Amino acid sequence: MPRAHAPDPTRRLLDHLDEGDTAAAETAALALPAGPLPRARIRRAFVALMGRRGYFVSTPRELAASLEEIREVGEGFDLFDLAIRFGLLPIPRKETRHERSA
Repeated sequence: MPRAHAPDPTRRLLDHLDEGDTAAAETAALALPAGPLPRARIRRAFVALMGRRGYFVSTPRELAASLEEIREVGEGFDLFDLAIRFGLLPIPRKETRHERSA
């Protein structure tokens, strides 16, 4: 009897995003092989997840505003952490001492 093959890591990631299981998606993201990722597919799945979670994503302006809301919540928020991992948000820059004292 042939052995069933496990889905490829990208498929697992997309399935977890489709299911809304962000913890499993984060784990699957860690298992992705080095090299180019299907960024457009990942972005579509992530944006669909945002929509299911109540974020407005119908227009580029709405999507940008929703991503900004997620960015403002910051590290530790599941959607923020995934957005950073997939390059959908710029990596937050740490404020320097000089900037804090200004």
